[in-house]
Amino acid sequence: MPEEIKEIKKPSVKERIVLISNEIRISKEGKNEFTRSGYFQPDDILRAINPLLKAHRLIAEFDMEFIKEIEMYRGTLTIEDF
Repeated sequence: MPEEIKEIKKPSVKERIVLISNEIRISKEGKNEFTRSGYFQPDDILRAINPLLKAHRLIAEFDMEFIKEIEMYRGTLTIEDF
């Protein structure tokens, strides 16, 4: 009797992002002295997620641009399958 071969379904990119979000722990290393508050710095985020992305076979690209009209930076993190 032939054995059934079951195909293992690879989780979608969204499913793997959810798994990573459940695993990730990041501390706020940036300090705003004016408001006396902490914030996440882009390098802190990437340092924490890069090993998890590799484990889940994903790749990330981070882009930061200065928006002159509002005088603020906007960061975009794109995550894709590899």
